[in-house]
Amino acid sequence: MRAIVARELGLELSDDADEVLAGALAQRIAERKTTATAYLDALSAPDTKAPDASAPDASAPDATELHTLGQLLTVGETYFFRMRGHFEALRALATEREGAPIAVLSAGCSTGEEAYSIAMTLLSIGRSDARVTAIDLSRRSLEAARAALYSEWALRAVAPPDRDRWFTRKGRAWEVRADVRAMVDLRAANLIDADAIPLGPFDAVFCRNVTMYFTRDAARTVIARLTASLKRGGLLFLGHAETLRGLSEEYAVEACAGSFHYRHTGGAAVAPSPPTVRTATPPKWMAPLPPEPLAAVSPDVVALVAEERFKEALAAIAPGPSVLRAVALLGDGEVDAAEEVCAHLVATEEGGPEAHYVLGLAAEHRGDRPAAIDRHRAALYLEPDFALAHLQLGRLARREGDAAAARRDLRHALDLIAHETATRIALLGGGFDRDALLALTRAELAAIDTEERKA
Repeated sequence: MRAIVARELGLELSDDADEVLAGALAQRIAERKTTATAYLDALSAPDTKAPDASAPDASAPDATELHTLGQLLTVGETYFFRMRGHFEALRALATEREGAPIAVLSAGCSTGEEAYSIAMTLLSIGRSDARVTAIDLSRRSLEAARAALYSEWALRAVAPPDRDRWFTRKGRAWEVRADVRAMVDLRAANLIDADAIPLGPFDAVFCRNVTMYFTRDAARTVIARLTASLKRGGLLFLGHAETLRGLSEEYAVEACAGSFHYRHTGGAAVAPSPPTVRTATPPKWMAPLPPEPLAAVSPDVVALVAEERFKEALAAIAPGPSVLRAVALLGDGEVDAAEEVCAHLVATEEGGPEAHYVLGLAAEHRGDRPAAIDRHRAALYLEPDFALAHLQLGRLARREGDAAAARRDLRHALDLIAHETATRIALLGGGFDRDALLALTRAELAAIDTEERKA
């Protein structure tokens, strides 16, 4: 099954994807009322059906079934206006290019939230002439995108005035307005296929939380193709935990509203290689650069931050962007400045998981829970045992009413806080020492139990 998936879909599943693969296999065998042998035969290319693949009765793989299987193995969760800073940057670009047509590509558009968010952003500044092309591997996701009906949860980052502007209530769901849908051209395509990416040229390309699961060769190839479709000076948007390091030198990093993106400047592209593609977990080549060594920070500065003497700490911190400066700025109420510092650190890969964590705290300060959750998840992507990120995610999940997720992260935090460094707790613990953080975590877990009993 692994060999078929790799050969026919280009999906390179990691060793810990056995449960997902076995579940998909069992589900499709049961739904088709067939045997494992017959199912694998239906998916196999002629050259795997020895002895004579050229014989007239040698059949091609079942393309429809391959697509169905691909949908089970590639599941993406998203929501409207995820990573809002990206849409602010798009708005600025479209404003700069007033009078010229605007074209945007959403690569890996999933169920349409991203593509429709792009269209809404452009319509909000009067760019009804813009066109949005959206592609995805999953036909099931594209069907959902065409239906354009979404739950309250998918609209969790949409303010009520914007919700009323862009959506119509349909029973318990929200339907995207017709003029928004008309701007978006939805197409089925696999990014690894040579002709999958439309020629463009595009003013902006969104390819978020896609390349992080590719092999290096696949990511390099896809980025080269996306770059070829992007206008000089156009913008490329990747996910928070994704990078162009080792993939392309044709971009400059820019920051906007606590997020970062890439501007196509030209230069030396990294030569593409034939792709293999998507893995079930991030590949080793995506491992981050070593994080900023917080342990090397001056104890005097740590003490100033721990005592909430933030202005004195800022005066004592060495010039230049650092996680330490961002923490002190945030503590002093300079939320925008803290976000700007961390966005720079994330973009230049100098801040490690702590920079994402501070961005998550900044989003919480602004009341933007979805953005905060995204940032804390990005921190855990870089460091799965980051106790404080687990704690914040657990607290946020509890407030979102997701008791199962809250318990999971809070229990992780309870196990990991004991092993967290003293410096990190002093700088990032929000004024709580280790014992207080443990007590807070236990109190959050107890509150979940109490809320469930009342319910």
